[in-house]
Amino acid sequence: MTSEAVRYMGKLLLEGRSQRMIAAALEVVGFDTPSTHAYKNQGDTYTSKRKTPPSNHWNPTSVGKILRSPAATGLKPTGRSAKARKIACDWKGLPIRMAKPLFTEEE
Repeated sequence: MTSEAVRYMGKLLLEGRSQRMIAAALEVVGFDTPSTHAYKNQGDTYTSKRKTPPSNHWNPTSVGKILRSPAATGLKPTGRSAKARKIACDWKGLPIRMAKPLFTEEE
């Protein structure tokens, strides 16, 4: 999945589309799901317990998780699961910004 896909999701959300509508639009436009993107771009280094290639069907719940992720605002998340995920902070306690934000705080 690319930042272009995340920006597209944000644009649709700001237009008032639901997560279900955004998921359907992503499939129509042809954006790969995160697992399909990894499968296609990691080649021989792709590791998964899957016996078949991942589905390219967008789940509305996944759309919501991606849009609410601190990574979309450029902040570095820590933790492997959604429940354990927190924003990484530096020694002063300030959030670590790893990239230019895809959305502003207002968006």
